[in-house]
Amino acid sequence: MKDTRRKSSYTPLQRGLAIAGILVIAALILLLIYHLLTGGPERTILGLLFCLIVLPCILYGIRIFVEHVVKKK
Repeated sequence: MKDTRRKSSYTPLQRGLAIAGILVIAALILLLIYHLLTGGPERTILGLLFCLIVLPCILYGIRIFVEHVVKKK
């Protein structure tokens, strides 16, 4: 019988970093909900929103840039 499972193209390091990223995002969302419900400082709420919206966009842009540079070489 053939093994029909797909082999992952991701390395264990990439999978570990993805899991860590998901955990960080989940923690940020929980912190944001907590501060919104308890009336936390406005600066803290805005900082959490920044981390949830802008930082992933920047990291994605860096990833695209690095892939583009690596393909040229």
